[in-house]
Amino acid sequence: METYPGADLTTEQLLEALSRRVKQQRSVCDRNVKNQDFRFKVYNQEEVLSNLLFEVRKMCSSMNVASCVPAEVITRIAIEGQLLVPRQYRDLVSMSHVCKSWREAVISYPLFWNSISDESEMVTRMCLERSKTLSLTVSLSDFNTWSTGTRRLVGSHASRFETLSLSGFLPGGLSEIFTNLIPGEDPPLRELQLRGMQELSTEFLIEHGLIFSPILSKDIPTLQKIILSSFPLTPQMSALRNLTDIGLFDLGSTLISSVLDLLANNPCLEQVAISRFYQSRTSRRKNLSIALPHLRSLLVYSCYAVDILRCLHLPRSEDLEIDIRYSFPEAALPQAYQPYSILQLASDLRFAEVHLYTSPKFYLKICDHSGEITAEFGELPPKTAEVLGSSTVRLIKHLRFWEDQGHLDLHPLEFFDALHHMERLESLGLDCLPASLEEILFLLDDATHCPLLRTLIVRLPEGVVADVEEHSLLDVVRSRAGRGNAVRRLRVVLSSEEYVLMYSQIFRPLVQEFDILVCQLGGDERPWLVWED
Repeated sequence: METYPGADLTTEQLLEALSRRVKQQRSVCDRNVKNQDFRFKVYNQEEVLSNLLFEVRKMCSSMNVASCVPAEVITRIAIEGQLLVPRQYRDLVSMSHVCKSWREAVISYPLFWNSISDESEMVTRMCLERSKTLSLTVSLSDFNTWSTGTRRLVGSHASRFETLSLSGFLPGGLSEIFTNLIPGEDPPLRELQLRGMQELSTEFLIEHGLIFSPILSKDIPTLQKIILSSFPLTPQMSALRNLTDIGLFDLGSTLISSVLDLLANNPCLEQVAISRFYQSRTSRRKNLSIALPHLRSLLVYSCYAVDILRCLHLPRSEDLEIDIRYSFPEAALPQAYQPYSILQLASDLRFAEVHLYTSPKFYLKICDHSGEITAEFGELPPKTAEVLGSSTVRLIKHLRFWEDQGHLDLHPLEFFDALHHMERLESLGLDCLPASLEEILFLLDDATHCPLLRTLIVRLPEGVVADVEEHSLLDVVRSRAGRGNAVRRLRVVLSSEEYVLMYSQIFRPLVQEFDILVCQLGGDERPWLVWED
């Protein structure tokens, strides 16, 4: 192993010493910022970086080895000491000011210069020259504000792109990037992100010749990740293969068949995210089965999530996370896409974690591998009794109903029938009128209903305080206690001190029978009564 003149330190020993000192100084700087007592108003990254480099330079000088530190050691110090996260031009300038040796090392080391994110044509040209032939990471935000010269300069090196991320662009600005690739020469592109300022159509891409760009019209063997926002998924892009990560947002006029083709062509997918996809159902695929055995994360925010899910054959893995959300109001959905159809579909996904929303009234979460299934409903979907009696909802452990106006618009018989099937229910939350509360308490007094119930949350309307005893809440608690499945803790969350005093008197008899009685203040406008194990 190489040893530096004037010091008995090997490369690895020097690296370890410098990295340890850099990290220590970084920790001190961070602590000073957190405990600054308003002495500093702004966290200045450049100042922290300068402090770090000063410490490194001082340490090198004391060892008399500063002029002998090779470029690869400086690189590793910078990376391990987090001096260049992300690599920016001003950070490179700061590093080059440590000493002459470091300046030469920084300038001559291509890895420092293969990341382009500065809109200055001078800096961009410098990065392109000093990075030599290395593949490029190009991340251009507010792309439309960049000069034509800078865009063309970046585009002239398109064959070196490894990561290309463009955001904030208008359609015309893409031509400088996409039309400069040499025909037949594939870039080493691994990641492509396109985020437009306005929705583009396939017709526009055809009109401006962008549809025939090598990036958009052919399969790039190295491409693994693609993220499109306000950018159409063209039929040519649907033929991409070898992808492991897909993100499609604001797809506009993109056909669902193009989305399904892209999924079907990439069986090695690990992450899929599809959001704000409102395309009509005219192109729905039938009897299509797409196997994604390596999938770890699936996110679909669309009222047409059912069409996509029905086509997927997903792995039965505890590591798989599924997040499904509606983005249209329920009233605007076709009957086939009402929440109950998602509930029925979810019965096949109980091995995974499932989140189901309708904005903002409907929510279901299934997390079978951790033993927890949760459901929340606002305005109940059609065929509520049928859904709540299904095999999926039989496994619900936590159920919450609420309504913005302070009452539950629900026919008691429908709700009672649903509770009768909830054999595993442990937590029940209700937002209801006193009359409904009385009926529910009567139901809960029946030992055949919800035998595992341990938590009851009731949001009480104003003026109900004096009527609590008449609704037999205490009798229900005592009755369930006699059957050996009693709630052992009663928590009352209240909105004012006055309510605390009133409820403390009402529930005083429970203090002798149960382990704990807690009364506390809450931030809600109305009182909540929480009965829990």
